Amino acid sequence: AFIQHGLVDESDRGYESIKFAKQIPVYCDKFIVWGKSYKKYAVRRGFPSEKIEIIGSPIHETIFDTKLDSNLTNDYVLLATSSPVDNDVNDLLVRTKENYELAIEKICKTVLKMNKKLVIKLHPSPVELDVTELVKKIDPNIIVVKNYDIVSLIKSCDAFVAIDMSTTILEAQILEKPAISVTVKGDLSNNSESYKSNSCTRCSVDDFEISLN
Repeated sequence: AFIQHGLVDESDRGYESIKFAKQIPVYCDKFIVWGKSYKKYAVRRGFPSEKIEIIGSPIHETIFDTKLDSNLTNDYVLLATSSPVDNDVNDLLVRTKENYELAIEKICKTVLKMNKKLVIKLHPSPVELDVTELVKKIDPNIIVVKNYDIVSLIKSCDAFVAIDMSTTILEAQILEKPAISVTVKGDLSNNSESYKSNSCTRCSVDDFEISLN
């Protein structure tokens, strides 16, 4: 059996990378998914419907139970990064890294211009690009963390920002936080269920300030 472990970029562009990274099964007897939308995606990608079971997401059940927390500060914008990695050929292009760093820089400057505190949660993967040095040059007061519980950070933020597609968007939606997905690597054609609900604004880097306002 193969168990869904996160949200993925549902566009055609991202499929080969997702398949290579074993985020969707090719040969298995059963695919266990969180919900109907991911089942539709798996069937569209050729996985037999009769081999798919929907059980919900055990890792997110406790978030629903704890989302009504009265001791929250709500005084910062939280940015969850999802950077170019060294096991994707497109991510190894110089322009991909440059576009990513320019996006991080613009997001930082936009949040600071609005006189909001900024906390950046780096992706825990060891192959992700660490932007700590980059953002500290913009403002040394920007807080950057890596090994920290993302749910706790989302609970206390005023608004949540993700780079491209990230499972953390779902967690922000559960916690009923304003969520923005900034498209950096892909394009705006991805019609994922995560965006259809209108509980996550999707924008380009150039339109980020408008979306955040």
